[in-house]
Parts: sequence; structure tokens; C-alpha cells
Amino acid sequence: MKAIEVTLLRGLGRERRHWGDFARLLESELHNAIFSYIDLPGTGELHQSPSPWSIQALAATLPSPEVKSGTLRVLVAISLGAMVGFEHLLRSEGRAFDAVVLINTSFGGWNPMWQRARPTAWWQLLRVACSCTVEQREQRILQLVSARVERIEQHLPGFVQIQQSAPVSLWTLLAQMLAAARYRPLLPVGVDFPPILILNSRGDQLVSSCASQTIAARLGATLHTHPHAGHDLPLDEPHWTCAQVVDFVRCIRDEPA
Repeated sequence: MKAIEVTLLRGLGRERRHWGDFARLLESELHNAIFSYIDLPGTGELHQSPSPWSIQALAATLPSPEVKSGTLRVLVAISLGAMVGFEHLLRSEGRAFDAVVLINTSFGGWNPMWQRARPTAWWQLLRVACSCTVEQREQRILQLVSARVERIEQHLPGFVQIQQSAPVSLWTLLAQMLAAARYRPLLPVGVDFPPILILNSRGDQLVSSCASQTIAARLGATLHTHPHAGHDLPLDEPHWTCAQVVDFVRCIRDEPA
């Protein structure tokens, strides 16, 4: 049976602690796996580092791929983090990971702008960037990415503490927003992609669920859709998201060599 290494990448202005209950569930289900939680420059442990202004430059900050015989290397990434992880996969010609899970993301050139960010989302993102207090900013972010009022109330105090302990600057938010808006992946000719699972949410107020449908069709990936969760699917539905990832990983791990 293969060993498992799981790399997790968060999205816009978020860091490893924002995985919350989903990470704990995933570690419990895949209890023998090795987990790596990566903070992008400008967030988490790297919150004092300047954030690059392109997805390509962000992908270049990730560790170089290392092929390990007998090890299943899995990427789980959401939103902007999924763009960074996918670009890392492209740069390695498909060798960086053996299985990939992309959550509620979009790609320029593949998805029209109205799918990449819903019309009302631009105004809400501007309100986030212009928030006066930490509490106001985190509440507006949660209102944008969560479709469940009880989740907003549950996580707001903890998310405020995270921002206070490792503040994400306005410049980091703007840099990451610009990087995401400009990202247009270029598929290398003949690249051999590993198995890809795409998860999306019909209740996503930030990115249209149609974006994931287009990406899945173009990559020949498996697509699973939650009927009502918001953009932050692991936050709104950690048990459902964990179950999808675990089933996907175990199916690939148990395939005959």
C-alpha cells in the first residue's frame, strides 16, 4: 500500500489555520499520511514577505517536485490556491503531484470574466479591501465566502484572532487579486496529467459553479458538486468535502500498479 503525502494550499488572503475542521477531519481519516500546509508569501508564517503579483511567480515559491517511489503525492487546493497549485503542476509537466483536488476555482482564457467573479463579487471584494477594522474585514470575507450564517458566527472570532496574529496587508490582497484576475494557464503539448478531482458549490457567491464545469470538461477531470455550500466549501461543509477527498485518494491509492 502506498504512503500518502498531502499538500494543502489556501486561497486569497487565507493561510493554513483557515482550513479548520476540514483539516482535522482529513488528518483523522488519512491518519498515516504526511501533511504539508503551505502559506503563500504575504500570509500566515510568511505574512511579512511581499506577495508576488502573478500566479506564475507564486507557483515558483512552492517546493520543487520530488518523485518518490511508493508514495502518493496529493494536492488539495482552493480558489487562488488551486490556480497556484495547477500552475505548479504545469511547470513540472504533470510530475509535481500524483493526484489533485481543485476546489471552486477558475482560469482566465477558459472561463469568461462573469464566471470567474460574479458581478456583485467585485463590489464585495472592494468593500473587503477598504474595511476599517479587522472585525469588519473578516465579517465581510465570511459573508462573501460562506452560505451558512451559523458558520459565519462560529468562525468570526477565530478568524479575527488569526488576522491579528499574522496580518495580511492590503498590498498582499491587491497583489493576489491581480494575480488571480490575470491568470491564464497554458497547457504544454502532450502533458500527462495525474487524476484530478474538482469540487464546486452551487451556492458560491464569488465564483460561478459553471467555471468548474468547464475546467473539468477540458481536463477530463471528475466533478462533484455540493448543492448549496458557499465558495469556502471546506468551511461550510467540512464533512462532505473530506469524504470526497478521502474517497478519491483511497481509490487511486488502491489501484493496481
